[in-house]
Amino acid sequence: MSAVYAREGRRLERAETAIINRADAAFAITEEEADLLGSRDGVEKPVHWFANGVDAEYFAPSASPFAERIDAVFVGAMDYWANVDAVSWFAAEIWPEVRRSIEGATFFIVGSKPDAAVRALDGRDGVTVTGRVEDVRPYVAAAKIAVAPMRIARGIQNKVLEAMAMAKAVVATPAGLEGIDATVGSEAVAAASPHAFAAECVRLIEDREAAASMGLAARARILKDYQWAAQLKRFDAALDGLIGARS
Repeated sequence: MSAVYAREGRRLERAETAIINRADAAFAITEEEADLLGSRDGVEKPVHWFANGVDAEYFAPSASPFAERIDAVFVGAMDYWANVDAVSWFAAEIWPEVRRSIEGATFFIVGSKPDAAVRALDGRDGVTVTGRVEDVRPYVAAAKIAVAPMRIARGIQNKVLEAMAMAKAVVATPAGLEGIDATVGSEAVAAASPHAFAAECVRLIEDREAAASMGLAARARILKDYQWAAQLKRFDAALDGLIGARS
């Protein structure tokens, strides 16, 4: 399949280049991706960028109505292959180590259309697969930490922005934090190896004060940089430039 994917990649690159050149302005979701697109051979204009935003009033810290224990939570569409890979890897390589350190630890996978691999995790080793829920916020609010163990990721993970907005400590892989300007260590945690990821989960589940402090710092970052008004300033500036050039 490598030859098929390589051919697809070449064709996609040509199509993207043509679209960028045809448009009045082109945008990517991160500065890094804008640089990557703008530096391609054949691209004739700069590529702008603005990141995803989050509604910090909707995704705000709140008390959860749930009495049940939730130590860690993952939120996402569970028929999306990158999310399936993330929770499968977490459940197989990371969660058992967490459970060896924390008796009875629980992990909730919250999201619609869980595929067979995800459904098979339900009821094993403290894992609950909810399927579609009306509102993910009570689950995030109840959790001690949110996890984003993404091994396959591009752009920005909304699940991370939303958990940060709800003042949750987030443990993620470096890919899970890609494009998010968070101070690693104080506003979110990045861990690449299963052992390091598990150790950070254990630390923050057990140390509620450290998790709360990180959550408050995470929300402050969202309020400063990731509300929609802040992110759309770059989009507005690019549109103003186009209008000015035409007039």
